[in-house]
Amino acid sequence: MPKCVENKNAWLTLSKEYLVTTKWLKLRKDQVRTHNGKEITYTFLDHPGSVLVVPMTAEREIVFLRQYRYTVNDWCWEVPAGSIESADLRTESLRELQEEVGLYAMISFL
Repeated sequence: MPKCVENKNAWLTLSKEYLVTTKWLKLRKDQVRTHNGKEITYTFLDHPGSVLVVPMTAEREIVFLRQYRYTVNDWCWEVPAGSIESADLRTESLRELQEEVGLYAMISFL
């Protein structure tokens, strides 16, 4: 993962514990020492990242797909998106588009 800025006062990770591990994410709890020396527990979702593709036809129409989402107990209209498996975002975007819609396309990044 790229660093935002060089930081000489970064927090120090003292320990890591994975509380939940699934195919899509991990819930991680770390003990850390902050830049001012305070020791705290920091809990967060450890996720590999994701891509979102907005497929557009030659007629400039956006292609949506309808998927059931358990968390809202309803069918939702959305664009293809998913977790990444590598750092190559072009390949990941094309894979996601092919998996979810069955299409191949030229990819442009915003």
